[in-house]
This record gives sequence, structure tokens and C-alpha cells, in this order.
Amino acid sequence: MNFEVKKKIYTLFDHETIFWVGDLNFRTNVNSASEALNLLNNNHMDLLLSKDQLKIEKEKGNVFSEFEEGVIKFWPTYKYVTGTSEFDL
Repeated sequence: MNFEVKKKIYTLFDHETIFWVGDLNFRTNVNSASEALNLLNNNHMDLLLSKDQLKIEKEKGNVFSEFEEGVIKFWPTYKYVTGTSEFDL
């Protein structure tokens, strides 16, 4: 991907920060949503993140090998019951 600014061509890698937004269809290698929730409730976010498929594939060099992900400091949010703060298991 190229960007032209004042007749100079820039690529994606000329930027300091790049945000990838979208559902990439990666998941976690846990047996159930309740297992994931149990890890979170017992303050084992590190264990849950170690089972993250995107992180695993990135470490193998299969995807996004040129990029560095920021520290994840928040619980997953995509499985809430709509309009509530309750997880949808």
C-alpha cells in the first residue's frame, strides 16, 4: 500500500503506528468460553493470551511478522450480552 503526500511516496512501513482493525477470525485455544472466563476471573490473563491463535501464528512467523503488538491490558469484549456487562457463554 502506497500513500502520496506532496509528491512523495510513502509505504505502510513509513509509519510509526499502524492499527489493524477487523475480525481476522483468530480465536483462543481453550476448550470453552467458561474456561476462558475462569482464567480471567482468576487473574490468569497471561495464560489466556498464551493460547491466542494470532499470537501463536505471529510467533511462528506465519502472520504479521513485521509488526509488534502492544500490551493487551483489557478483557475480551466481543462476547458480552448486548447492552450489558455480562459475558455471553
